[in-house]
Amino acid sequence: MNPVTIFLRARRHAVNLRCLAVIVFALVVAPPAQAGGWTQPRGSWYSKLSVTALSTDSYHTGEGHAVTTAEFSRTAFDLYAEYGVTERLTGAVRLPLIESSSFTTSETHRDVGDLGLEARYGLLRGAIPVAVALRVEIPTGDANGLTALRDNPEGFVRLPTGDNETTWQPTLSVSRSFHPVNAYATADLGYALRGNGFTDEYRVDLEAGWRAPPGVWVRGTAGTTGPVKDPDPARALDAANGRGEGVQVTRLGAGLGYEPVPGLAVLADVFTQVGRIVNAYGGTWFTLGVSWQRRPPSEEKQP
Repeated sequence: MNPVTIFLRARRHAVNLRCLAVIVFALVVAPPAQAGGWTQPRGSWYSKLSVTALSTDSYHTGEGHAVTTAEFSRTAFDLYAEYGVTERLTGAVRLPLIESSSFTTSETHRDVGDLGLEARYGLLRGAIPVAVALRVEIPTGDANGLTALRDNPEGFVRLPTGDNETTWQPTLSVSRSFHPVNAYATADLGYALRGNGFTDEYRVDLEAGWRAPPGVWVRGTAGTTGPVKDPDPARALDAANGRGEGVQVTRLGAGLGYEPVPGLAVLADVFTQVGRIVNAYGGTWFTLGVSWQRRPPSEEKQP
């Protein structure tokens, strides 16, 4: 018996049909902290350990209609790291250590997420660095995530931590340093080549920041994701770890970073979706993290 059939049978006992949307686990993944036209100097590295949390009951269907579900919560622990292979080439990895999600009507599902790898090459350096990157997301997470309902052990919801597809994303990044002012701006434009029959996506991320003494960074972010053509409505209920079929979101965010000693930073970010939301949960995300970077003392860069 497939998960959708199990789910529907369980709902006849306990759950309003509007909650059919709960089998879609859709979320928005924040861009890497070091995205942009800069590359790490040879032998330098950057790492960040973070936890991100969301709690919401607002789901937006494949047609963009908002419905109310049982309270949904998600917490994710991630490790991101990058290393300067040469002066122009940087390698990066995102390790989704553990993802935990649940509804108030379900048990909690925990598993690893999809692994992310990236190679970034600097085309231009200086005040306006330009880089190209190839990012790949490898399906290491649980694409099923069958989780029992609390009031009906024979029923299940799907809370996956992966999407069972490999995504290749070429990205162009352009940044601007405003030295001698400790400020920067960066833009990333990506095209996600999705596998397993999912529709390709465009991904745009913008970020600007300013360093206010002593050692405090203030930054703002904006981003949007959407399908490059009309999605397949037959796949609207396929759970896909935040990149389900036809997901469309625009987000705005703000963050603070404090560097108590050179190279070590404590980070806090918040972002929320705005405008039209399709096949995704709406809500406000909170992220706390700590980063460590080994870099030349003269290097001026965001934490």
